[in-house]
Order: sequence, then C-alpha cells, then structure tokens
Amino acid sequence: MFLIKRVAVSILLLICSLTFVSCNNKDGSTTNKTNEAGTDNLLAFTGSEMDLIMWYDIDNGSLINARPDKGWWKLNPEYPADPVDKQQYRTTTSLLGKYESQDPKVIKQHAYWIKALGCNVIASDLTNSISARLPNKNPGQIAFYRNVNKAFELQLKYLAEINEFDAPSAYPTIRLNGEKYDDLKLMLDDMYILYEKYPTKWYKLDDGTESKVKPFIVIFADGALLKQWVTQGIPLNDDRFNIRWSNGFLVAQEGVTQLDSNKNRKIAGNMPYWLFVENTKNINKNGYYEPIYKLMPDGRRVEQMITWASVNLGGRNWDGLLDEIDGKKPIERYTEPVYSIRPKALLVNRFNYPMGWGNEPQEGISRNKSTHMEPNVDWGFLVFNNVANELYKVRGYEKKSPEIPALNSFDKEKNLLSIKLDNYPLEYRISNNEDLSGSEWTFLNVGTGGIKINSKIDITKKLYIQSRNSFGESLIGDLTLS
Repeated sequence: MFLIKRVAVSILLLICSLTFVSCNNKDGSTTNKTNEAGTDNLLAFTGSEMDLIMWYDIDNGSLINARPDKGWWKLNPEYPADPVDKQQYRTTTSLLGKYESQDPKVIKQHAYWIKALGCNVIASDLTNSISARLPNKNPGQIAFYRNVNKAFELQLKYLAEINEFDAPSAYPTIRLNGEKYDDLKLMLDDMYILYEKYPTKWYKLDDGTESKVKPFIVIFADGALLKQWVTQGIPLNDDRFNIRWSNGFLVAQEGVTQLDSNKNRKIAGNMPYWLFVENTKNINKNGYYEPIYKLMPDGRRVEQMITWASVNLGGRNWDGLLDEIDGKKPIERYTEPVYSIRPKALLVNRFNYPMGWGNEPQEGISRNKSTHMEPNVDWGFLVFNNVANELYKVRGYEKKSPEIPALNSFDKEKNLLSIKLDNYPLEYRISNNEDLSGSEWTFLNVGTGGIKINSKIDITKKLYIQSRNSFGESLIGDLTLS
C-alpha cells in the first residue's frame, strides 16, 4: 500500500521533471477538438466531458466544533455593515440557518444546490483535520477531528441514498502537516476505510491512466515541499488512491510551473499537483487573471484548472463577489480562459465560507469580500445565480426555466408537498388564488422533503403554484390534493 521513497532522485524522475515528458501510459482515447488557445496544441474536452468540482466547507455546527454560536462564528456585530475589528465573524447566514454539516437534510439540500449550480463533484475540505486515532492529542482536538471526518462519512452515505435527482459524487481534501508522513498514513487509512464502506459516490478522476478506477484524493502540502519534490521526488505514495498534491499560489514555487508556447503557466503532466488559488493578474486585460493549468499524465490534454467567485488580491484588497469590471463579475472574468483551454476538471471556489477575519484578511473581510455562493438571508440567490449562469455556460448546458410544477407526492399527515425537480427549481410560491396574490417566494427545501403547506392554504381547494430557478420562472400550474 504505502511506498516511502529515498530522498535521492532517480534518473528517470529527473528526466521527466526537466523535459515534462509523461512517464505514464497514454490511454489512446479521443477528444472532440483541438484547444483553441494554442496552448501547445493540446486537445480539449467538451463541456459534457468536464467535471465541475465545488469546494465545500464541511466543519460547521455544534456537533463538530466549539465555535461560539452553535458551532458557527458569531454574526458580525456591525451587521449589516462590514466588521471593523480583527476577530472572526460570519458575514451572513445561510437560508438553512446555523446548520449542522452532519445533518442528512443539510447534506441533501447542499447536494441539490451544488447540482443546480452545474457541478457534479464536491471537494470536501478536511484540511484542518487529521486522524482521530493519533495518540497524545488533547480531547477537544480529537473530538473535532473525529466529528469533521464523520461529516464526510455521512456525506458519502447520504449522497448514495438520494434518488430524487442525480447527486454529485465527492472526495476529501486532506493535509500533510509539515513532514509528518506517519500521521498522514493514518489519515489515508481512515479515508480508505470510508471508501470501502461507501464507494458509490466517491469520485474517480478519469485521467487516462490505470489509476482512473481508484478513489480520488487531494492532499495539501507546504509549498516549500511541493517545490522540493519537483527535483527530489515525492517521498510518499499510496497505491490505493489516485492522489494529487495541492496548495495555493503554486506559481510562486520555483519549478512547479513552466511557461507554455503562449506564455501561460502550466504544471507538467508527470507532476501530480493540483491548483487551488492563484491571483496573478493579466497585465494586458484589466480585471482578468492569467490562465494556469495542470496537464494530464499523457501530456496531450489539460487535467485541471480553477475558478473563483471572488479573489483576494493581497491583504484587505479583494475583487469582491459583486464587484464589476468591464461589466463582468469575478466569476466571469476568472473563468474566461477555461473556454479555450477546456480542462477535464474545473475546481470552483468556494460554496460556503462567508468569513470576516481582520487578522487573516485573505480568508475574507466582509460579505462581498469573501467567497461564498450558498443562498443566504441577505442576498438570497444573487451570487448563486451569477455562478450558475457562468458554470452552465462553461458546460454548454441549456439554461432552462423549471417545468410547470407537477405533483410528485403529498403527505397529508405532515402537510408536506413534493414536486418534481426537472430543471432544478430553487424557489416556489403557492396560493389558493389563481393570480398567486398573497403568496411569497420561498426557497425549496428538498432536504426536508419539499413544501410545507402553511395554515393559510386550504388543501381542500385547488392550489396554484409557480417555481423559479437561476434562469427564469415556470408557468403557473394547478394542483388538487384531495
């Protein structure tokens, strides 16, 4: 399973790292067209072939951590203005409230929202966790590790049980702390136990190698190590997994990236690294960012790129969620190179991190200057819809309004109405009045089973209902429940 290599470099690895010739077998598969950007005449993936991966924070709630507001940071005391001190605050609240990441209803609702955004994979953030089996840790730390890892286990379990829609698959992003390889080995053992228990929805990356059938995993490591490994080799491998190593700002690590023929930055196919965050500006185009990509092992196609809904530019300087340059928000400007380079996987950042933290401003300093697209009580689906529009465009999906709401089921005892989910309706309004007067738009909570009929609605009479999503409103439909 594990292979610990000597630090000395093999001649073969050195040749591969210097010439960027793939050391893996080519799969011989075909793609539909040549990359239009001229990035070394690479082949491109179509939108339907791409995996859109949503970065997901999975450590929220009192079942996992001891944050002061039911497992959350307290709401910014200057709310709705920006926070002014250097403490940690949340800058808005989800439409789901202060939820628990372990809650199966939350897991289902988040899976629905992420799929409605156009993503088919979830990257669950376990980078602050390690194995709970490590000795000599204080009880509070062990409880956190155990519970955040449990949240990922439950995510795998409940994603596999969803049948109302095609739920995303998931994989964990874990961390090598310093050079504690033995600690990492324990965490990898823990993760493989979860894979054996819940394999159905664990993501597998089709990278054209024999490893495409293995569970995929990303491991964060210090930038200095990633730089060192370019010439010295990676001292740990676990052949149970298809592994990519990652961290932010890989461009700053000498030797990790190289220039292609268009002077774009690339990671060689033989280097198993993935991008997380980069903020190098395009000096020729105000408000846009330099394209960076990771090649597939065959060296003929692009494996991975990233995009961000907002971008920290250093210190308290942000390209915020709603900031516009050239009439476009960050998600549009950051994603622009993806259309021509066409990677296999696009990592989208990040779903649910509304952070205001004066001491660490790169994490976020306000509602606008942080990264989150989960629907919230302040902006509703505003940012969500901006991101959905861009991601559907990337994938080439048709942007369709919901169908006329159709009855799926009605639980009279619970007064719970379920509608069909074609085209991912996000909100609804319902009334006994044909013109829907007196009704209000309410978010559709698939996690709790659908629409809770309130006491103002007479279910013995005809009901009129309308839904909407990121792309428009449905026609008004009528339902008879009894």
